[in-house]
Amino acid sequence: MHPLSPTELEAALSELQGWQLEKDQLVKVVEFASFRDAISFLMRLAFDVEDMNHHPEIENLFNRVRFRLC
Repeated sequence: MHPLSPTELEAALSELQGWQLEKDQLVKVVEFASFRDAISFLMRLAFDVEDMNHHPEIENLFNRVRFRLC
């Protein structure tokens, strides 16, 4: 795959709810009902991203999970 052009990136972002461009990275914050729900989501996500061999930068603060992709 090739990096998206600015035009392609803008078009893709218009179709992705909640994603934003910050310093050449795609960023999304997801809020859950509780810390336990956020961690459960991260545990399930870990298996999928490992299978894809694509490891996003992930931050967890209580019930919020923030992703950064480049």
